[in-house]
Amino acid sequence: MLNTSIHARSERVAIFVIFIIAIILRFYGLPDQGLRTSDGGHYAHQAWKVLMGQENGIKDKPGHTLMIVISFMLFGLKMSSPLFMSAGSGLVFILFTWLLVRRRFGRVAGLFTAALAAVTPFFLFYHRGANADANLLTFLMGGMLLYDRVLDTSPTDTKRYFGWAIGSGMTFGFCLSVNYSMATTFVPVCLAFVIHSFRQHREHWKRILMCILAVLVSFAIGYAIPCVLLWPYIEHKELFRQVIFHQQGFRESAFSFRFLLIPMQYAGAPFVLLGAIGIWRMADSRRPFEVFVLIQFGLMILGYCRSALPYPRVYLPLCLPLLFGCAAAIQFIWVSLKDSSQRRVLVVAGSLLLCIGVQAREIYGAVTLHSGYEEAMSRLLEDGDDFKAGGTTHTWWVFEAFTGRRFGFASDLLASKFAAPDWHERAPASFRSLRRQGFSHIVLDYMLWNRLKIEHNQRFEQFLKLYPPTYRIPNPAAGHQQTVAEDGGLPEAGTNPLSEFIYIWRLGEFP
Repeated sequence: MLNTSIHARSERVAIFVIFIIAIILRFYGLPDQGLRTSDGGHYAHQAWKVLMGQENGIKDKPGHTLMIVISFMLFGLKMSSPLFMSAGSGLVFILFTWLLVRRRFGRVAGLFTAALAAVTPFFLFYHRGANADANLLTFLMGGMLLYDRVLDTSPTDTKRYFGWAIGSGMTFGFCLSVNYSMATTFVPVCLAFVIHSFRQHREHWKRILMCILAVLVSFAIGYAIPCVLLWPYIEHKELFRQVIFHQQGFRESAFSFRFLLIPMQYAGAPFVLLGAIGIWRMADSRRPFEVFVLIQFGLMILGYCRSALPYPRVYLPLCLPLLFGCAAAIQFIWVSLKDSSQRRVLVVAGSLLLCIGVQAREIYGAVTLHSGYEEAMSRLLEDGDDFKAGGTTHTWWVFEAFTGRRFGFASDLLASKFAAPDWHERAPASFRSLRRQGFSHIVLDYMLWNRLKIEHNQRFEQFLKLYPPTYRIPNPAAGHQQTVAEDGGLPEAGTNPLSEFIYIWRLGEFP
């Protein structure tokens, strides 16, 4: 009894320390960090339109947009608000991970896996951003936590059986409104549910079929909740087109091994190798939850094998079965080293330090990396009434949402001018033309890369010397490898001056 009390106290202390570390890594410097990807600004812009009462402003991911709307209502219309929401969502993700792993793999594996979820830079990048992926991970893990209770409940216990199933279905349905990548988890859940139910409770097949129907109906309700709440603000045709586009992109994509490279690159080789060892152990033991993880992992591999998808965030759900694999591997190590308790502690601690140590530099980079958008907004707003409207790149929605001024897309126009043989005349002429159209400022950032050809970098450098910008704002995020990869379609930064700064011109002062 005394030994159990000591273990419980030690576990509480350990999880408290893990959460302190997780809070520091997610909230350190967050108020001044700014948005780091173009998509994060897009979702913030959709939420801003909701607050402004503009109809048909939501074109994608209504569930995630609803979360950002709530963050604006709680913390104010600031760039840091959706970041705080993602960071808080990350803490809930760690809590759900700990509870689920502890339940299935024991206390030691629960603490180890929670610590790994707290410090893995692949998770940390999204927990400090405004993209949909932090919320996706949290609701996926919440759905799996509820689904796990279904595995332990008999169909004869009608209230609990249907209650847990409906709860998991609604959670996964909300996941779909957050991010379409949830399909890589929900389809295995349904398949694992059918296999487990008919293996363990075949005699209750009528209740099982009713429960499957209840899961599907509750899934639809979970997806419908944010859509109903935001109904006037959703452009429904565009939302449907996005679903078709993602599904069509999957069917038409080519065979690829990118799913092997992305987790190794961003989650770390020790994380992947330890996860693979754990999945091998699960294949040997094949308990109900482990069968679910194996089905999940197998279907994900089949899906990602034929998907040449460029963005690292698309592969994030693949880290969930690998995370459970790490838990199974630690449980295996802990049980195998029975002879010496001290040896067990050292081996588990060594495994954790290896996972963390290999990516210590990436962890530091994810925490300290910031963008120049917060300062850029301040500079623009300092001009007061002289700041009327601006022209910029794909990030026009960032500037429009957080300055309240109109911004226009100018990337294609400017890229075409720099591509012309007489660019030294056409480029400045386009600035003067924008001024005549009522624009007071031009803001250029790294998103001009996917319009400006690499061979024209030198022309842009010469333009900066001939026409110095009013403000040159450091933007370290622009040269960050994962930031560039997440925005997709960008060439290597090289010596591109856009990889270091955000440039702002006051058109009233342009010669």
